[in-house]
Amino acid sequence: MLNKLLFKNVWSNEMKFGIFIILFFLMQALSAQTCCNAGAPVSSFYGVQNGADNSWAINLSYEHKSINLLVDQNERLINDPRTRLGQSLSTKVDYVLNPNWSFSAILPLIYQSRKTISTTENSLGIGDLLLISQYSLTLKKNYALGLSAGLKVPLGQRNHRSEASILLSPDMQSGSGSLD
Repeated sequence: MLNKLLFKNVWSNEMKFGIFIILFFLMQALSAQTCCNAGAPVSSFYGVQNGADNSWAINLSYEHKSINLLVDQNERLINDPRTRLGQSLSTKVDYVLNPNWSFSAILPLIYQSRKTISTTENSLGIGDLLLISQYSLTLKKNYALGLSAGLKVPLGQRNHRSEASILLSPDMQSGSGSLD
């Protein structure tokens, strides 16, 4: 009975379309903030694999982020000499225990570079380890509910230094130093 109440199709196609249009126009008003941190892979990489019971999978992901054009409001900053490069090579290991439980571990190797008028800073190191578990429940033939939880373990380096032995800013470190 509860299943029928929770998953009854009460949304008409017109309502779904109206919500889509509202969300679409709300997203058009959003502005992005420039940030380039190679430590976090794209979010699609976080998904836990489904597969046969007691099965393993290994995935590699490469991500390249580059910032060489800065904009303030709607104006391009022509004389801004800053550039930023971030690259990560992430290894992901998935383990499927059974149809309901699966687990993942992600460990990135991170390279970052920042150039300004006065200096060039570089860092290379292992990033923080991300552990993910997922519980999947099949509700109906075409519906499933997935619940995930993750833990970020601070394995990454936090002591990268410049050529002058000055500690680099936190956004240039390959690790965060925090348990999340």
